[in-house]
Amino acid sequence: MSRLLCFKSLKFLDLLKSSRYFSVVILLSGLTLLTPKIGFSQEDSTAPTVNITTSDSDNIVKSADSNITVTATFNEAMATAPRITIGSAVNNTALTATSGTTWTYTWDISSVTEGSYTVTVTGTDLAGNAYAGSDKITIRLDSTAPSVTLAN
Repeated sequence: MSRLLCFKSLKFLDLLKSSRYFSVVILLSGLTLLTPKIGFSQEDSTAPTVNITTSDSDNIVKSADSNITVTATFNEAMATAPRITIGSAVNNTALTATSGTTWTYTWDISSVTEGSYTVTVTGTDLAGNAYAGSDKITIRLDSTAPSVTLAN
């Protein structure tokens, strides 16, 4: 049985002036010290991307629908809960994780005023890169029944 004796991740600058990380792991097996393992990885400097969807197929809802679920699916794991804004109805509220990359928000629309609401999200990946995109969707709340005019 091996035991982890030491794990250390250190940052250094190479000759190209780009940040890189290396890790040193020393395992202890019984009384024998195993050869240290050193691994290198390049720092992630790429901002995450997102796809925003809802539980409604056409994003036209009525207040009688009660709730709509907004899902934000990022291309990589996020460090903390991303935040959602839905027009003037929801402002910078934390999403709930369903996985490291998929986050949801259940919006109670039962008392929301009719109109169009733009959904946007913000967040930061595990390397500290902020989502910098402009992805958004629009949800239209329409609770007015259609009217019919009969003409002779």
